[in-house]
Amino acid sequence: MDIGFLNEDHKARFIDYCNRAHIHSGDVERKALFYILAGCNDLVTKGINRMYDFQENIVKFSPVPEQMEKDFQPFSFCSSSHALLKLALNLYNSGYESLSIADTFYNLDNNHRILAINAMLIRFNICLTAIEADPQQAIEQKIKNCLN
Repeated sequence: MDIGFLNEDHKARFIDYCNRAHIHSGDVERKALFYILAGCNDLVTKGINRMYDFQENIVKFSPVPEQMEKDFQPFSFCSSSHALLKLALNLYNSGYESLSIADTFYNLDNNHRILAINAMLIRFNICLTAIEADPQQAIEQKIKNCLN
């Protein structure tokens, strides 16, 4: 699968995280997690080592909703980072609570929406090469095809 990155820094951080975690090519759960963690500047500045244990190869947040919110408190996440991190954790392991789609996307700017959508494509191994050329036209064509 060809992954689209926001910029070269995003790509470099993603590759670094994947290498440090020694993930295999089929580990779409960690790829989706790292894609978001590497692409959101606020999450990057909070420090990957505070969120992910590369020795144990696990996230450092509890999947229990009340405890997860307590785990988030020291970070002072803005609303978009909070939404992206919840999405990333849920893509990593569906046992983690996430926001609704509407609540997730409500808090995101365009770059963060791209991160969210691409992370979902990575996680569910969906290849949308036809959309890369002209996303709006490809989506409209798919809708027309469904209606015919």
